[in-house]
Amino acid sequence: MTHNLPPCVHVPAGHLEADYFKRELNIARSVLQSSEGTDSSSSNTQILPLAIGVGFLGWRLDESDGKTAKLLSIALDARVAAVWFAFGNDLGKWVRHVRSIDANRSSPHKTIVFVLVNSLKEAKVAVNDLCADVLVAQGPYRFDFTIHCKSPNVFHCLTSHFSGIEAGGHSSGEAPPLLDLVPEIIKTFTRGLRVGVPESQGESKSVCPPVIGAGGLTTGAQIAALLTLGASGVALGTRFLLTPESLYPPASKTALLAADATSTVRTTVFDDIRGTTGWPASIDGRALRNTALERVERGEKLEDVRQYVEKATREGDAAGMVVWAGTGIGLVTEIKSAGMSSS
Repeated sequence: MTHNLPPCVHVPAGHLEADYFKRELNIARSVLQSSEGTDSSSSNTQILPLAIGVGFLGWRLDESDGKTAKLLSIALDARVAAVWFAFGNDLGKWVRHVRSIDANRSSPHKTIVFVLVNSLKEAKVAVNDLCADVLVAQGPYRFDFTIHCKSPNVFHCLTSHFSGIEAGGHSSGEAPPLLDLVPEIIKTFTRGLRVGVPESQGESKSVCPPVIGAGGLTTGAQIAALLTLGASGVALGTRFLLTPESLYPPASKTALLAADATSTVRTTVFDDIRGTTGWPASIDGRALRNTALERVERGEKLEDVRQYVEKATREGDAAGMVVWAGTGIGLVTEIKSAGMSSS
């Protein structure tokens, strides 16, 4: 049985201003406290854990301007339930930072750390070196997600709310198919034993964290397949773009509804156009093929195409907008609420 875990505020690659991000967190706290019957006027509410998760791109955290690192500090100060790290050359630095903050809090709080992996090698690092609380095993499609889980005792507090498009569509071009990656990871981490530590040594073993499957999932049958293979849950992206709650622009939603499985393309061109080129090696994005890409392929100057995309985005012209989407977009044929999509 799966159930929808409670809205994850997702940081769109560090492009939120700090004040705006604080307001969003305060709104989330107010809504959740109201639904739980908590008195939002009480001075004690600010020290209560905030039952959402926040996602961060590792390469954005590493940027010298420190803007995204500041957002992480704001999230940790708000005592969010979880953080999700992906696509960085030194994610361990940020996991250790979270652990250090938690260890030095005046009021105890444990932040659940999700780490996205695209290979068994990355999974071993995430478990053995980073001590991740949750592995997100991603196939080659998406990063922005709503979480569903069959283990309510693990993440009873998390929900997911899609906000922003910057990180959407990205994954490793070297990642194996999701239906191979998930069972490979689960097989390697056998029943809570730490990789490379023989049982006979009698040492304290770290329990293998839950494995969440992610990438190209849009239907109940696909979710069932991942759960059957041993995944503790799944993370969905494309399906939740086509909901009233999604902040995707209306023009982008219209383009997605008209798309099919042949409409998407993997490329680094869209990041070149947008100037978001700090992704680690082998990471590219999947989006709807559009006029902007065709102009680049014809050899037009990148700056001219960039201006065209900026104008199209301002005017809501989907032909020139970057519309991230997984290959499962052809299976999503209508806009319906996040609640209905989760059922």
